[in-house]
Amino acid sequence: MTELKEKVSEKTETKNKSFQTPELIDLLKAGAHFGHKKSAWNPRMKKYIYEERNGIHIIDLVKTKELLEETLAVLSKYSETGNILIVGTKGQAASIVQAVAEKNGMFYVNRRWPGGLFTNFEGMKKSVQGLVKMEELLAKGARGLVKKEVLLM
Repeated sequence: MTELKEKVSEKTETKNKSFQTPELIDLLKAGAHFGHKKSAWNPRMKKYIYEERNGIHIIDLVKTKELLEETLAVLSKYSETGNILIVGTKGQAASIVQAVAEKNGMFYVNRRWPGGLFTNFEGMKKSVQGLVKMEELLAKGARGLVKKEVLLM
């Protein structure tokens, strides 16, 4: 965490209190402009699509860069005050997400997204607390429970 704060403070001195965003040419080289097939798109993405070429949507990198700058400004603000949940469930991103999150002491999801994590947070919280209690009970030897109750756990 201190390493991240040092990096943030270094970059804030040089970049008006924000992280450095990639240049347009870097986004282009990374292939950030390739979108979904035209047949598998969400109409809400229309404002971010530059054009359609060979049945594939090309994403507008100028808008992408602007939104990256906004996002990084928010991340910079919140990384100084608390934790950030890092989510990357695609196979290519899983190991990177885990490494970055563990290095900076932040929470992460790098496998399947647990449905209802935000929309049903209270229910998820109770389930996790119940699981923790069960694990503690089993670790102590499950005294006072019948064999069938232990097996059901």
